[in-house]
Amino acid sequence: MKHCIFALIVGATLPSSGVVIVSSFGSTTGLDNDNQAGPIRGVTYRIITTGNYTNPTATQGSSASANSYTATHSLSATDAPAITVELTNLTWQTSSTSNGFSGSALYVSVFTGLTVTSAGVVSSLGTFVGSSTNSIANTVAANTQISFNFDDLALTNGSDYQFVFTTTATPTLAADIGSVSLELKTGGNLLAETSLVGGNTSSVTNRNGWEPVFSMTYNSIPESSTSLLGGLGLLAMLRRRRVKA
Repeated sequence: MKHCIFALIVGATLPSSGVVIVSSFGSTTGLDNDNQAGPIRGVTYRIITTGNYTNPTATQGSSASANSYTATHSLSATDAPAITVELTNLTWQTSSTSNGFSGSALYVSVFTGLTVTSAGVVSSLGTFVGSSTNSIANTVAANTQISFNFDDLALTNGSDYQFVFTTTATPTLAADIGSVSLELKTGGNLLAETSLVGGNTSSVTNRNGWEPVFSMTYNSIPESSTSLLGGLGLLAMLRRRRVKA
């Protein structure tokens, strides 16, 4: 009986299954339909689990018909927020002019506190959080979807993370940072929750007006307090039954 109660307590403290969230900006399939720049070393994304990324203006760049994009998010502002999420995939698209790969095959590594100089060079890696489980070969063609998978990498809601191309899954030096030319949207008043984290010159460093199209998928992990209370209630019922017996 004691073993059964212990198992129930352990099971009750585990978080219940979350909601799959897909955040996106533009389309990572089809033709490049706005602009491109490279090499881009990485992008900062703020993780959100409710509402929408701040929407861009209706039209951007030189072609109004080709530049109407909406930042989408699968949860509404009425959904309960999750403190933690688990990243499963991040997808970008290479530019139509060049794939822009630097050096060998590249992973996507996640950092907090990564810094970039005014010349667009990564000067400090900050804290390493984790890397993709796959790399993309440097022979990938231009205007191609590049998809990076993650093994349920835990991220905190509301926090900023730098998603950076690296030549290894265990980067320790700024020299491990690579770059790719990505499909971008350009213009003013774009996504407030994203920014470039480095390029080949100061002109593409931390440019909030240049937004790579992307799709990001992760699982929200709800707080375990509700399930814990349910488990404690069940335990109390079992104790009452035992007393009556």
